[in-house]
Amino acid sequence: MMALVGSFLFSMAESIIAQLASQTLAEASQVLGVYNDLQHFTQTLSYIKA
Repeated sequence: MMALVGSFLFSMAESIIAQLASQTLAEASQVLGVYNDLQHFTQTLSYIKA
């Protein structure tokens, strides 16, 4: 059951990251200075999933 919950949470996180990674948001995040944080978070999620 916990594995299913974990899988669901990662799936949701991936979906959110995919939306946040859109070109428009990437440009806006660069302006706001959070682009590198977003990229680092995306990479961390990829490592955890693997």
